[in-house]
Formats: sequence, structure tokens, C-alpha cells
Amino acid sequence: MGEANIPPSDPRAVREGKEKIRKVEETTLYPRISLYELLTKWKSEDEPRKRSEGDSKNEARRHFLDSFAYLCDVEKGGKTVTAAALRSLPNSDETNLLLAANEGIRDEVLRYAKNILSQLKSMPEEDIVQTLRKKLKILYDTQKPLPTEKYIDICFEMRREELQGIRGRSTEPNDDFCNLSHYIWRIGATREKANMVVKAMDEDRSLRHISSEIETIKAPVVKEMVLDSRYMNPHEILHDIYNDSKYKEASQAEKAFLRLYQLDPAGERPIYTEMVSAKRSRVVTRVHAELQVADVFSRRQHYKFVADDKYIGCSKPACYFCYEWFSTHKHGYVRPATHGKIILGCRGPDHELNETGAEVILNMYKGISRQIGQHIFEFLCQKLPERSGQYMSTEAETRATSHVSLG
Repeated sequence: MGEANIPPSDPRAVREGKEKIRKVEETTLYPRISLYELLTKWKSEDEPRKRSEGDSKNEARRHFLDSFAYLCDVEKGGKTVTAAALRSLPNSDETNLLLAANEGIRDEVLRYAKNILSQLKSMPEEDIVQTLRKKLKILYDTQKPLPTEKYIDICFEMRREELQGIRGRSTEPNDDFCNLSHYIWRIGATREKANMVVKAMDEDRSLRHISSEIETIKAPVVKEMVLDSRYMNPHEILHDIYNDSKYKEASQAEKAFLRLYQLDPAGERPIYTEMVSAKRSRVVTRVHAELQVADVFSRRQHYKFVADDKYIGCSKPACYFCYEWFSTHKHGYVRPATHGKIILGCRGPDHELNETGAEVILNMYKGISRQIGQHIFEFLCQKLPERSGQYMSTEAETRATSHVSLG
């Protein structure tokens, strides 16, 4: 797998740990993710985050973190997807807000976040909503004829009957009416999230004691990985999964292997051809924002979540990889909301590892690889509707929502 060479200055145990990580990535983790992504773009339907049982303040805090992160996600696409968490400060009533983004928190976004937080803390409650709406302006001046808050108000008011009417005119995925309804929803959501931040601060008064100094997390570098075609054979991947799984019944195995043969028949091999294609052989990977935040709490043992509620808010629901990461992690983080989309370009927080850290990443990758294998096996065993031709998820309609920027 093409990746930056391991620095020779690392201790021997660390180098050996990184080599083991690389081997799992190359031979197991990414081949399985690649196959699963081609079989089905989505693990499941949207799943909301886990609610805090019997604690309204925890719920308010979680709403605050999700909504504040949303307000800081200012650009279409994945670069500025933002995660947020609150940690207790020792010997103080104040708490500290941590922010991370897929490719780092930009200076202008940090100023924007501090400005919002300052306004929330300093204004009388009855003035907060009006003041915050005025502060929600586009970060990059586009010389539009109306102030940004007017667009937000218009779109917010359209999110009922008018929006349903526009959606009703959509006849196929991603046509103009579909995209228009999505943009109206997203722009109007800015006001909704601003209102949610205000409501949360009213329900949990401790949120008014957030320190004015926001801690930002430096994003790990974006890495390009080269996937070795030797490990990308779907049928060999399934053999490895079967040997590594709890599914040992002959009938189940026969069903899974037969289904894969139907999807990737000899002579045609559409899945295999796609897996080893040039466009998929090089994968740009990021450590997603919520994993960056979790990693900081994992490495810095003196960092404690407020009220021991191990929740990390995010501007968008978690992808399949991140959801499985939180589900597998031994520290018991709250499972986030997820859209279930399988994204090949994700990786764990593998930067600046010591011997213990390398072992943690290795064990996480092994656990997630087993889980992915189980999901692939279950997918191939399930009864699927008859299709008029070769099934490939890349040919099926998508329910992915694009991302719109307010900036």
C-alpha cells in the first residue's frame, strides 16, 4: 500500500506496530470496505443518535453540540464537516469547547465560532435569537442582492407546504426539483440550528459557562493510499470472511458464495473489474472530525467529558466506518446518528503513535474488519428482489444528500 515511509527514528516496537497496521489495511480492511461499498452503498437506513435516558440536561447538551457543529460546517462537501465536544475544566465551573473538522478548523471559522459563543453568553435571553440570526452571515462575500439572513428566513418559512410541493414535482433522483428542495431545506436548517443552540442553553444553564477559549484540534494529514490488486478479488475476500466469521453452516455459506457468483460471474467479473480499476486503486483518506475528537479524549486521560456523557456532536450523521468505530471502541462513546453510507476514504487516527497507540489502532482495525466481514456475509445471505439485469449498486438510484454551503 503506497503510504509515506515509516520514519526510521521510531522505536522498533512502534515500527513493528505500524507495519502490522499497514498489513491489515492492505490485506483486509480496505479490500472489505471496497467490496461492501460496491455491493451496497448504504449499510442501513438513517439511524438517529442514542438518546440520554432520563437526563434532560444531557439531551440539551447533545442538541447544542450537534447544532453548534452544524453552524461551523460552512462549505459544500466533506472538508469542513465539524465535530464538537465539551470537557470539564479541573477546579472550575467552566467547561471547554473542542472543535475539529475533517481537514482542520480554519481561522475564519474559529473567529466565527468564537463570535457566536460570545454573543450567546453575553446577550440577555430574550435578545439571543434576534442577535444570533444577525450574526449568521456568509463567511465569503458573494455580493448577493439580499442579506443572508433574509434568504435563511425565506427558506425556513418554506420548509412546510411549499417544500412538500416542490418535492412532489420531482420525478427522478437529483433532478432540478429534488436539488431545489434539498437546498431550501439546508439553508432553512441554519435558522433551525441557531434556535436549537439557544433552546439548549436555556434548558441547561451550565452551557452559559463555556470558556471563551475554544480548543481546536489539528487535523491529521490527508493520505493517499494505493490499494494492491492482489487483495481485491471478491471471491477470495469472501473466503477470508467465511474463515474469520461465526457463519459455519453449509447452507449459509452456499447461499453467500452463490449470490456473489451471481453478482460477479466468471467471464464478466463486473465487481472485480471495478475494484481493481484505476479510479479505485488510489484512495484519498481522512481522519473524520468525530474520530479526531474521540482520539484526543482517548490519548489525554485527564480530559473528561462534562457529566461523563461521552457524546461527540457532529454537523452531519456519521458514515458507516465512523459508526462502527464508535460501536467497537472500548471507551464506550455514545453511538452517533448515522446515514449508513459506506465511504472508502476513511481511516483511524493513526498519527504520532507510540507502542500502545499502535496496538490500539491495530486492534480497532481488526475488530472493524471482522464487523465489515459479518455485514458482507449477511448482505449476501439475505433474499434480494429479482432484478432485470446484473445488479451493481453503482447503477442503482442513490438517496445521498448533497451538501450545500452558506458561505
